[in-house]
Amino acid sequence: MSNGRILLVDGDVAARRRAKDVLVAGGYDIVEFDDGARALAFLRKGQALLPAPAKSTSALARRDAREGGQTTLRPAVTSVFGEIDAIVVDWALPGLSGAEVLARLRGDGDERPVLVTAMMASADDVATMLSLGADDVLEKPLHQRMLLARVTAQLRRRRAPALSSGEVIDGRYRLEDAIGEGRVGVVWRAMHTELDIAVDVAVVQSRGSEALRAEAKRTASVQHPGFVRIRDVVRFDSSRHLAVADALPTNTVKKLIDGGELDADRAFNVATSVLDVLVALHSQGLAHKNISANSVFVDVDDKGNDVVRVVDGATLRLISISRKRVGMSAYVPPESTMAGPGYEADVYAVGRLLCHMLSGKPDEIPNHAVAPAVGIAVSHHAHERCSARALLRAVAIAGRSRRKKDRQARAG
Repeated sequence: MSNGRILLVDGDVAARRRAKDVLVAGGYDIVEFDDGARALAFLRKGQALLPAPAKSTSALARRDAREGGQTTLRPAVTSVFGEIDAIVVDWALPGLSGAEVLARLRGDGDERPVLVTAMMASADDVATMLSLGADDVLEKPLHQRMLLARVTAQLRRRRAPALSSGEVIDGRYRLEDAIGEGRVGVVWRAMHTELDIAVDVAVVQSRGSEALRAEAKRTASVQHPGFVRIRDVVRFDSSRHLAVADALPTNTVKKLIDGGELDADRAFNVATSVLDVLVALHSQGLAHKNISANSVFVDVDDKGNDVVRVVDGATLRLISISRKRVGMSAYVPPESTMAGPGYEADVYAVGRLLCHMLSGKPDEIPNHAVAPAVGIAVSHHAHERCSARALLRAVAIAGRSRRKKDRQARAG
């Protein structure tokens, strides 16, 4: 009986063959590709592209044909393989890069575990991979036992023992209500018993806790009130940790757009709040890289004012519940998200957010005063985009101009 089905994407034939042999020996069925475009086509359309039989009769040629060598690809029915349980993708893919594959998967709402393989990845590279949605990062050349253990751990966490209401973890976090299903299982609204504040918590495998701590440390210098991030990572049991974040607001911007609850003034206010957070991030040398209508939350305070919160990528993946990012691929810039620190990618995403809020579609430039600034923000050339601070200024001016015209119209 199979332990699961793994999609393996790597342009290096030898590396892909070694990884496949290890996973097959571990009891997994493998679907393999040599580039990201075909892998995405398979995942999106439910149709695999598998190697055609090689014309050569040599043993090596036949093996390459069977195992994804440089051969002509043809369609094949996926019922042979069934549903994919996890994805292993190389960061340095030819053509469509691993970064682009990962960003598009998460942008389209694919929440399956993704493990990224990379050669000599720096700490910043690993942080980028995690912020884009990677569940784990493995350094090449792959250690065979480590690859099998990491894949198994990602699939095992879905079968972890359930938590219960009233349970107190680490002597501080009392679970109150199961508020939905996240990528790591059930997500809970909990109470910090010492500080008497509400938090959201999610259980993760202990191996992933180190990456979460690194991400929390990376963003610790950003103290902006509109920025939601991981606040604590504590041990739950021998194999699991608890990720803790501030309690998220109820509504995403996507939910408000779908409900027709965003007028132009409110859209400008949301955009300026998001850009204010980005300016704070960029001033600390950090980029968000996950801005979309699903990573921006809005609550209304007692005075009827919007309270806008921007959730960092790691927290969004772990804590956000039942908020699929379907249709969010429009927020991904055309260039590789590995190019530079990512400030230009953030500006592009906010431009798409403005389009989404004002026109109802992220890829349609709105007919508003802010349109010229949006056109610059979503330029296909990263170097032509303005900074987050300049876009913030342009949006604020456009908002004031609109309000002034409205006052004049009412007075006339």
